[in-house]
Amino acid sequence: QFKPGWEGGPGRPKETLEDKLVKKATQDYVEEYKTRLAKSLIKIDPVLVGKAEQTRKNDETTAQGSTAIPPNKTLLPSAKSWALIGTDPDPDGVYRRYIYGNELVDPKASEGYKLHPTLAVEVFKRMKQLPDSVQLTRKNDFYQLGKYKFPIFSRIEAQTQQNSFLINFAGGSNSFKWYPYENIIDDESFDLADEFDLDAFSDPGDTEAGIPPGILHSGVLKDKIVLVGATFAELYDNKSTPFSNESVLMPGVELHANALSTL
Repeated sequence: QFKPGWEGGPGRPKETLEDKLVKKATQDYVEEYKTRLAKSLIKIDPVLVGKAEQTRKNDETTAQGSTAIPPNKTLLPSAKSWALIGTDPDPDGVYRRYIYGNELVDPKASEGYKLHPTLAVEVFKRMKQLPDSVQLTRKNDFYQLGKYKFPIFSRIEAQTQQNSFLINFAGGSNSFKWYPYENIIDDESFDLADEFDLDAFSDPGDTEAGIPPGILHSGVLKDKIVLVGATFAELYDNKSTPFSNESVLMPGVELHANALSTL
């Protein structure tokens, strides 16, 4: 936890030597963690998530287009590809649709723009083992990815962009199996706090004692698509869907799972 206002100012304390040391140590730790994570990610060739940000002309009022903001530069080399967030709520704030891709400013492209796929589309491409040369393209009334054609949802009265599809939800939140992140990283090579460090992921179990095997030996993740994301409400990434109520929203990562399942 850092004290606010390191730069000083009215009513704000200046950054102390202790603050600077804590800040530097934390930054070093974060960079070391990202470097170690990147080395691990190379082994699984993941699809990382970036975002698109609207760019404006010099007057800062006229939209000029959208520019890609890739994932963290330390992690990016670990992935063969990355994708965009594909969520876009309807005017009533409910998420019913998922975007196929966004046209982003690209000086190298012949038209100055390039169609960049969203997460569910890019993961679908990997799942079908399509070569890198196969790119998402937009036709008159559908999107195409290799031999696969996807219809476009279009309702002018609903004021929706014509680059999305309706999500066929599997149900409400938790329709897909969740595994706590600590259960995945808890093996012999990673130490959790003492009371939680059980090496549960790689535990072979004991059938005679009635102890089930951990995730590794159970095979529950074998040949599965795994989406990694946060679910706690403080990130403000929980979404309202047709299956939601005020107290039970759907984490953004599960919205991606429903979109991928629809494709």
